[in-house]
Amino acid sequence: MTGSPSYQRLFAELKRRNVFQVAAVYGATAFVIIEASDLAGASVTCSNLLEVRASLLDLLEQRLEARVVPKSVEVRVGAKSEGRDLGAHD
Repeated sequence: MTGSPSYQRLFAELKRRNVFQVAAVYGATAFVIIEASDLAGASVTCSNLLEVRASLLDLLEQRLEARVVPKSVEVRVGAKSEGRDLGAHD
């Protein structure tokens, strides 16, 4: 295998790691989901997907804002310690 071209080594490694099988399963699953949503009457359009993405990003942002962010940190060097202000977080 050392004398084969690089693309053959790449494809052999992808095959060894089952990348093609996993890609096929993902593709088949996506196809089934899209067909099922089409049969159910809920059309999946780009605008709907973008609205869902925006909603998820808003939820994530709210969760991150709810976390407690320290306003300062104490740095110890040997026996001395100094407080450093990290600045105000809006």
